[in-house]
Amino acid sequence: MSFILLISCQKQAFDASKLQEPYLMVSHLKSSALTFIDLDKNEIMFSKDIRYQLTDLVSIKNGKVVATSRSEKHIFLIDLNIGTIEPIVKVNSGLTGIHYDYLSNLLFVADSTDNQIHIIDLHQNAIVNSVATGKFPTSFESLDQDIYVLNGESNDITVIGGDTYEEIQTFSVIERPAGMIIDNDILWVGGHGPYGKLNREIIGYDPHTGQQLKKIEVGLMPVAFWTVPSSRYLYVLCHGDHALYKVDKKTNEVTDVVAVGENPNFIWGNQGQIFVSSLDGNKVSIIDKERFQLITEVDVPAGPYSIIEEVF
Repeated sequence: MSFILLISCQKQAFDASKLQEPYLMVSHLKSSALTFIDLDKNEIMFSKDIRYQLTDLVSIKNGKVVATSRSEKHIFLIDLNIGTIEPIVKVNSGLTGIHYDYLSNLLFVADSTDNQIHIIDLHQNAIVNSVATGKFPTSFESLDQDIYVLNGESNDITVIGGDTYEEIQTFSVIERPAGMIIDNDILWVGGHGPYGKLNREIIGYDPHTGQQLKKIEVGLMPVAFWTVPSSRYLYVLCHGDHALYKVDKKTNEVTDVVAVGENPNFIWGNQGQIFVSSLDGNKVSIIDKERFQLITEVDVPAGPYSIIEEVF
């Protein structure tokens, strides 16, 4: 069941026959591991040491996942069909968020070292363009083919045109922003707020103009969001008070709160459940979405971060 390093091609292998769908795959920032959680049993299927501490994960086509690492200079391809992980494109150190466009097979990678977005053609496994952003780009959203990049140190959003892949707009957001989602033509941003006055609000902006439209008070330091357009609720993860907040989109009010593990940073959801990773709690919390109650907490290796669900 262990990963085996294949020195000749810098590839590692694992036993993909151990994967039973549906399952979560979890990256870790404090340990070099990948963890797989069985969603039928709500328990770890297996967790294996790898050579890299992976940051963000994104599913692409045909049972494959692309990952970034803040410490490594490559992006990595994880093939869940045959059980391999390998570096495929050399980019830079300090890689954070990634965004995948299914139609073009292009991957957008945030380079927080050089303050750029690199656009990678996954047919060629090559960088085809790079676009300057604000300071410390961290995460992506898309709307009408345009790409929105949240910049954590310049406190703004860079908008990249989907037809030209050039910057078309920049607008300011909350100080020390973290977390972004576009829902029903509102761009929501969370964050830490200024030093000495930590933030307890999520801010809604017009994604076309950057105009501030709404504020909703939630918990301390909201840093991540999850929803689907058809849902009445927006789920907001606050790592300052280790809790997940349920916000009614129609009334713009918090309707419920559930406690999760210490220092949560990442959220993922499906039709029936919500999953939260706790960076310092070393847990993945599984929450019943309808009842908004904690089902269980799965203990995992140190520093769980990004989560994706694989259902083939």
